[in-house]
Amino acid sequence: MAPRIVCDRGQILRVPLVQNFPPEADRRRQSPTALETSTFGFTLVELLVSIGLFAVIILVTMPSVSKLGDSRAVEPAEELAALLTSAARNARHGANASARGLYLPYDNTIRLTDEVILFSGDSYALRDAVEDIAFDFDEGTTFDAVLLSGAVPSSGDDHEAVFSALTGETSQYGTITLTFRGETRIIDVSPSGFITTNP
Repeated sequence: MAPRIVCDRGQILRVPLVQNFPPEADRRRQSPTALETSTFGFTLVELLVSIGLFAVIILVTMPSVSKLGDSRAVEPAEELAALLTSAARNARHGANASARGLYLPYDNTIRLTDEVILFSGDSYALRDAVEDIAFDFDEGTTFDAVLLSGAVPSSGDDHEAVFSALTGETSQYGTITLTFRGETRIIDVSPSGFITTNP
């Protein structure tokens, strides 16, 4: 039996004790929440903005990445200069009381090599082979001219520089011209055994 409610005008209303709406219908009658009205996904505008930002980031970083390749272009010359300096320093410090040198086994025709060799001795031919230390060298580096004959005229095909024990001086001074990825560098070997590079 439904309770009776008397209104202020004297009318009697009958209100059922239990509403017979299913739960789904109840939810539809309530005002929708923000979560229920939002859709998951991207609008076309959001997608275009995201693509635009991604393109700008790519365009900004590309020049930096290409400069990394350019900095690699000078590395073989710096590496060779460091090895020459190491040979001169070891000779100057009297390691094994022996002269030290660097041998460049490049091919005289194609002007390339895949290694350079630090050696101990007055020349590569008279060296102590047990003391050899081979270093990998970038095969893409061209030895354009190797003028290491000191005061004697050179054909440009010299293969070694030897530094005297205790002084580090050399009679095989001169220049080595290298090209790597279109960049040419010149390594200068002084008579006193000091090494510099020039762009």
